[in-house]
Parts: sequence; C-alpha cells; structure tokens
Amino acid sequence: MFFIFLLNIIMKNYNEIIKNLSKIIIIYFIVLLLFYFIHSNSYRFILSLLLYIFSVFIFNINLIFGCFYFLLAISACITEHIFIKYITLYWDYRNPNLFTIPLWLIPLWVISIILILETISIFKTIYLFYF
Repeated sequence: MFFIFLLNIIMKNYNEIIKNLSKIIIIYFIVLLLFYFIHSNSYRFILSLLLYIFSVFIFNINLIFGCFYFLLAISACITEHIFIKYITLYWDYRNPNLFTIPLWLIPLWVISIILILETISIFKTIYLFYF
C-alpha cells in the first residue's frame, strides 16, 4: 500500500523530481571533480563557495535560508574541529571498515543530517511566523 502511495506521488511530480535529481547529480559530480583536480585549499574554498552560491540560485533557495545553511555549515566545521582536536584518540579515519570509510561515520552523518534538517525546520517555522 505504501509503495502505491509513493508511486502515485512520484508520478504526479515526475518532471519536478527529474529536474531536481538532475541538478543534484550535476552538483555532486562538480564537487567530486573540484576536489579531485584542485589541491589548493584557497582555490577549493573559492570554487566551492561559488558552487554554493550557484546552488542556492538553481534550487531557488530563499537567500535568508541560504545564509542560515551557511551558518549551519560553519557550526558543523567547528564541531569537526573540536572532535579532531580534542578527541584525537577516538576520531580516526585510518581504520576503515568499509572501503575507506569507518562504519561509525555513516550513522554519525545520518544523525548530523537529522539535526541539520530539524534545525532548518525550526528556523523555517520561526521565519514564517515572523515574516
């Protein structure tokens, strides 16, 4: 029953889904190519910042939300810094379980995504309430 419901939603929004999925795949491969070919931190920062700005526009993201997403990214980087600097004995990518990925990284990213999405949801609620 759930799959029929899901299929119905997909069929009704097929063009929009394909359009957004195409954008996601293109941005994803641009990021992969950028970090594969560009080795300078400053060039990576500038090019990825430009790609971020481009992404905000192609996905029609409200500029206030775009700035908020950027602040969330900064807080995620600060969290990563804290873990690397102060939890050095346990925060280690050198002992991978699956290809080159430690298995604990997968649920950690899922938790991070949930926290980010929930924070965005709260921000949208506040934003819609006051504006």
